[in-house]
Amino acid sequence: AARLFRLLGLHPGPQAGTPVVASLAGLPPSALRPALAELTSAHLLAEPVPGRYALHDLLRAYATELAATDPERPAARHRMLEHYLHTACAGVARVDPHAYPTPLPPPDAGVAPEEIRDGEHALAWFTAERPALLAAVRLAAEAGLDELAWRLGGVASDLLSLEGDWAELAAVGYLALDAAARLDDREAQSRTHRKVTVALIRLGRFDDAEKQLRCALDIAPDPREEALVHHWMAVLLEARGEYARALTHVQRSGELFTRLGDRIGAVRAQAMAGWLHTNLGEYDVALGQCQEALAQMRALGDEFVQAAALDTIGHAYRHLGEYALAVEYYTQAAEQCGAIGDRHTRAQSLVSLGEVLAETGDPAGARTTWQQALELHEVLGYDTADIHTRLAGLTATAG
Repeated sequence: AARLFRLLGLHPGPQAGTPVVASLAGLPPSALRPALAELTSAHLLAEPVPGRYALHDLLRAYATELAATDPERPAARHRMLEHYLHTACAGVARVDPHAYPTPLPPPDAGVAPEEIRDGEHALAWFTAERPALLAAVRLAAEAGLDELAWRLGGVASDLLSLEGDWAELAAVGYLALDAAARLDDREAQSRTHRKVTVALIRLGRFDDAEKQLRCALDIAPDPREEALVHHWMAVLLEARGEYARALTHVQRSGELFTRLGDRIGAVRAQAMAGWLHTNLGEYDVALGQCQEALAQMRALGDEFVQAAALDTIGHAYRHLGEYALAVEYYTQAAEQCGAIGDRHTRAQSLVSLGEVLAETGDPAGARTTWQQALELHEVLGYDTADIHTRLAGLTATAG
């Protein structure tokens, strides 16, 4: 029990689940039960919910002081960080089975990553472990464990992008980028340049994003990474309103994926091209591309990007005057986003759905939909002024 108390001083989060405590100690969870029971009985350790443990502030400070001189500290810390890395990577793979993870070396002896059952379990795990995972990125960076820092930062970025927490994603992304810069590893550097771009685009820092993407493209270690960089260059240019240039980049991405035999990558590029065609006013072209892409995604079992294709189809139908179909596809897009935990895209789809409902004489439906969008915007920390204005407009019209 005394050993476990000391080692808990290394954990960076407010709570630790039994699995990560087991990896920290290098023991199977069953072997921890007596020590955990002893510590909780002595009120040295709290168990606010079953299977999750916390140290009160003064006890944490004391445990941290003891851990600082413990000869086990480097190995135990490494096991804990590897636990978070391997479990988070397993979670991302469950949320998006067709993501492009960097192959991981086997975990150290004594590390027992958690088994993530499905996407819902992955999102629940991230919600519970979010503070500790983000703190683990910082801990690895501060300890000079650059290999772990860039990998942890990368997988944390993937999960944060689902939340739409762009400020936190940028902070984590730069930590990963700095760690990768200290390594002679082109793949690490290219990936971290690319991943931090996701946040920079959403934050409106377009010049910074372009700089990062150009760096990533210059050192891309293989055609797949090059294809991914071209995809995000298209996203950046779309955000800038440069739709024709964006289309050139996404077409290049699709060509590279096709050459690699990567059907998922090629279909995702096709779906992105469809969205760009809607922005160019080419709604029939967009509709054809995204309907084909959606059919292929369903055949390939790619659920992750289906929501974007559904949203684009809704957008195209709206501008073609097919409002009932627009409502149908926007609704499907919002539901699909909810199923995969993509709150950012769900919020966008709900705003668009509410617009169509308001335009077609369904103010009650528009109000309900925009209220859902408002709740998501508030949770995500987005600007809510536009939605409040829309809701107020409904009230004025009703009055």
